[in-house]
Amino acid sequence: MLLAKATKRYGEQLASYAAFFRTIALGVESDPDAVWAHITHPAFRYLLEDTSSSAYERTCYMEAFAYGDPGVFMAAPGPSLSGIFLREAVGNTQREQFYQALRQHKARTFFALTEPHSGSDASNMTCRLLPDPEHKGQWLLEGMKCLFGNAAAGKMGLVFARAHDGPLGIRAILLTPAILQDHAEYITRNVLNMTGLCGAQIGTMQFHRCPIPNALVLGSDTAPLQRSMMPIIKTFNQLRSGVGALAIGQAQALLDFTVVYSSSRRLQDCQVKLDFARNLLQKAAKQADTHPENSLWSSLSKVSATEVAEATVQTCIACLPADALLNNEWVGKCYRDSFAWEYMEGTSHMQWRNVFQAIQHGQFHPMGPP
Repeated sequence: MLLAKATKRYGEQLASYAAFFRTIALGVESDPDAVWAHITHPAFRYLLEDTSSSAYERTCYMEAFAYGDPGVFMAAPGPSLSGIFLREAVGNTQREQFYQALRQHKARTFFALTEPHSGSDASNMTCRLLPDPEHKGQWLLEGMKCLFGNAAAGKMGLVFARAHDGPLGIRAILLTPAILQDHAEYITRNVLNMTGLCGAQIGTMQFHRCPIPNALVLGSDTAPLQRSMMPIIKTFNQLRSGVGALAIGQAQALLDFTVVYSSSRRLQDCQVKLDFARNLLQKAAKQADTHPENSLWSSLSKVSATEVAEATVQTCIACLPADALLNNEWVGKCYRDSFAWEYMEGTSHMQWRNVFQAIQHGQFHPMGPP
């Protein structure tokens, strides 16, 4: 019955991927490396080979995968945020270098922007990219990054550091599998203890004057504005609706499970709100595809999705009979995971700030009624 509902909502292909994710969800929850036993499955190939999806396409397929299990999605290899940033910030040569290594190593990737004292506020970034006084054409990476996915598990990814003061001084550094292996003594990586969404493997990364070849400092062939703050903003705007879709997908899955046990009117109200939030996410994603510099709709849709998903999960828990709660570990996992979405890609008060700033700067692009 649940597979039939998923097929109707997401199509046969994505529904089959969601069903597969559900079967391995609890195993990945206890050991994210369990995904490697299934790495040849078409669902993982689908994610690994995504090099050109639009924000709208990602929003749709991320909801479907989360309907199966968002933790498995987080533990899967793929380009994620780093791939989107590279489309915005670098030329074809460096972009292909990234995707070639990604395919070769079937790599999980990370996007190391957040720092302990400044969060994701890149304007106050303290991680430094320093010229190496002993080796011309080489840099030294010094500082700490924290609270990002695959910090210790990713085989490759991007790290952001300040090469000089000012808004144009931020540079992205590609850490390849070779760098992470050969320079391991300069890098300390840790996974934080987690009670929900364990597949994300949130952690920290500390750099101790790590040598970085000039070729891995991205964007040398692009304008300074294109390789610094603006592509970071565009990247978040293009993925934020996808994060909202992860929340909605998991909440929808639990709601479909719960209506088998209860016909409460409260569940009908939840479905109406989920449909509204989904519609807003998809419209926001289309806006991000045409206006990636505008944070208004992506932020609004993420706030809406987070609130609706949390409320839906809480309502489902209240409506389920005791035996369904006690005898199904997946239900407990949904409850734990539901608190993670508020903190991914910016908390709600940060999203409301984005909305205010967008309106203040006249960046209001009406979408029509949802």
